[in-house]
Amino acid sequence: MADIATIINLWGIRCVILDLDGTLVDTLKIQVDAFLRTTKEMGVEVPRDQIEQNMGRTAIDILRTIVPGIGGSELAYYARRKEEILAELLGEVHPLPGAVELLRELKRCGLPVVLASSTTFENVMKILQVSGLVEYIERMVTAEDVVLGKPNPDVFIKAAAKGGAEPRHSLVIGDSIHDIAAAIAAGCFTIAVASGMHTVEQLRELKPNLIVGDLNDLL
Repeated sequence: MADIATIINLWGIRCVILDLDGTLVDTLKIQVDAFLRTTKEMGVEVPRDQIEQNMGRTAIDILRTIVPGIGGSELAYYARRKEEILAELLGEVHPLPGAVELLRELKRCGLPVVLASSTTFENVMKILQVSGLVEYIERMVTAEDVVLGKPNPDVFIKAAAKGGAEPRHSLVIGDSIHDIAAAIAAGCFTIAVASGMHTVEQLRELKPNLIVGDLNDLL
């Protein structure tokens, strides 16, 4: 398997866009726990696996999917509440295998790196600080920056623009089917990382350019 520097050269990549939860850091379980606590406050029981399959989307979109009939001010309130609960749970966050090394290699390559996350800016910054990755990220697009979240392509179109590149010259690396679907819709190259809640088979159905087990496979 080719390393990231070789891939960048072969594919003509001018900007690399990275997902956060489940791709760079081990926060997916914490994210799911935050949703479970939120729905418990709402008096609604939601199976854990239903939330897991929606990981990668914004809080508003996930709540709209898992809690039928919710909308308006109630939806907005509980989406904010979920982020408050998440902030309370972010005690320890660790980079996933290969994350630090990949970020260092991308810095060495000299390409713009943009973070594209469905989490709010405040919690993204907290995750980056607690995990020690904040020094590697200078550009980002977060939940507040888009009207329509993943799998809508807006987040990656905006991320490519922040990196000064067109989507067709941008590479998205993400762990969820929603990352890959949105990136393909945006016209980006895609690398799916099987480090999240979705299986290799689920990722393969979307036909990303490459599937890897973890980020070490790109080094």
